[in-house]
Amino acid sequence: MPINPVIVFNERLEAIEKDFLSSIHPKKILGNYNQCFNIGFLYIILSCDELEIMNKLSIYYNLNSEIRKYSSVVIIKFEINEKVELMEEDFTWLENVQEIKKGKDIYNSTIYKYKNIIFIKSESSHYLKIIASSTEEILNSFSIITKLIEGIVIDQYIGAGYLPVHSSLVKNEKECNLILGHSQTGKTTFAKKFLNRDFSIVTDEITFISNKDIIGFGQYMKEYSSEKNIINIEQYNNVSRKVVKLPTENFALNEINHIFLMDLSKNESFSKSVKDFNEKVKYMIEYLHLFPNEYFIDKDVSYTLLMEVAKRLANIEVTIVNNKYDYALQI
Repeated sequence: MPINPVIVFNERLEAIEKDFLSSIHPKKILGNYNQCFNIGFLYIILSCDELEIMNKLSIYYNLNSEIRKYSSVVIIKFEINEKVELMEEDFTWLENVQEIKKGKDIYNSTIYKYKNIIFIKSESSHYLKIIASSTEEILNSFSIITKLIEGIVIDQYIGAGYLPVHSSLVKNEKECNLILGHSQTGKTTFAKKFLNRDFSIVTDEITFISNKDIIGFGQYMKEYSSEKNIINIEQYNNVSRKVVKLPTENFALNEINHIFLMDLSKNESFSKSVKDFNEKVKYMIEYLHLFPNEYFIDKDVSYTLLMEVAKRLANIEVTIVNNKYDYALQI
């Protein structure tokens, strides 16, 4: 399902979208360094003037995509400006969560502020400008920057009729398993148990589900680590996380074979199969409400779509487990 803007790459960027209004000359909007990654049908252009920033981006994203003609595109521009300031009469702060302010300006753009970094996201979420007073500020804030980028991708998929699901997704040639759960309930630990059975992890954070298909975010996963001062170690709130690349291919999947719901109520290895359809629907609604990155999402999720997806998933085998349970040993 295509979403605007539709952009054609010739000598100019030709965009059909009110954020850009008309054809754009690349030199006027893009920086010296420009790379692209894609998630399903959506292409994200990352643009900056500092090679250090692009090198840091390459730790997280598979920057090897070529934009197809007539593609749906988001542009994310990094800008260094020693005088970072906002004209307070032009916007209103609405929320403040974990040192991140969120507001709206007179153009209905969403404004975020983290420390001295300003994020301006256009109304339709097709353009995100990240402004900081130094390159170092940006390099030290990727734990937040990646959340903003995830949020802008989620906005696009919601607009295209997809439900963003907080989940892990593992796949091999024969089957695909969806793992649902709250943050820190062991989704990653459980997903890794499948690696010994020739599974690969498609996504460790977000899966997009519609009535027809399933698309994993499929770029990276973050593992808690005691390591420090390594290029792919991310620091946030005194917690170290190692950034690990996922396979470069994004999978579009038409069928899930098994759904696992993470539960921390048991200390020992635990599993419980859910057979009743109505009970499965109830669980699906509960777990599908765990939208990832809610603070960074502007678009509303359709309740009708949520119910349709819940009923669809209720037709699949469902097991409640904790991360101590080894499903592979039961096969």
